[in-house]
Amino acid sequence: MNDHNSTPAQRQLARTLVAGGAAVAPAVVAYTTLAGAPAAGFATAATYVVLAALVWSARARLPRAPLSWANRITLARASLTAGLAGLCAAPALAHREAYLVLALATVELVLDAVDGQLARRRRETSEFGARLDGEIDALFVLVLSVLAFHEGRARGAPGAFVLGIGAFRYLLLAAALAVPWLRGEVPSSMRAKVICNVNIGALLLCLWPPAPGFLRTPMAALALALLAWSFSFDVRYLLRKRRRSRG
Repeated sequence: MNDHNSTPAQRQLARTLVAGGAAVAPAVVAYTTLAGAPAAGFATAATYVVLAALVWSARARLPRAPLSWANRITLARASLTAGLAGLCAAPALAHREAYLVLALATVELVLDAVDGQLARRRRETSEFGARLDGEIDALFVLVLSVLAFHEGRARGAPGAFVLGIGAFRYLLLAAALAVPWLRGEVPSSMRAKVICNVNIGALLLCLWPPAPGFLRTPMAALALALLAWSFSFDVRYLLRKRRRSRG
């Protein structure tokens, strides 16, 4: 990128993304060399590159807006998510390092609570920040669901249906390609936030080594049912909105 033609906000974002890449690099090296899992290192690097490209593309629409500290924390969460995504490509490593997975997930949850509070306290809330936070949340849940699936294969529970927790939102996005009215915006709600936290809690329970199998399966099934119930509100909202627009 030509510094002469770029804005300060663009240069700031570029530096932040490079710093995030530098934070991800040790995980890539550790997976590839120390743990002997090159697939995990490649998956981590690829996930971060894709995330960085998507963030840069989205931010290009607001080139003059400054990058807030809350946004930077959210991007730090993106780096952690990329690290966890690498373990999806190395199920044996993820199973062996289950407590490391839980520790990284806990750090990400703490940062998730911090970035929202910081944005509100500093009055730096924005559409970009909200979308960035939501997309990282969705990817985090998808990664946890894949890890929970691998853990379930090793311990016998839960079954493959746990993948539905992470894939649910992306399946709706795919459906929106064929059904235009599903692409509309829906208002945020406390219901959705609570159920998101319930889903994350259920997935972490599935990843916790001492958790008994008879508890993992019903908790994951309940989380998936609640997620479907929550999304049904969004679909009905968009359907009513479409009907009103058509008179």
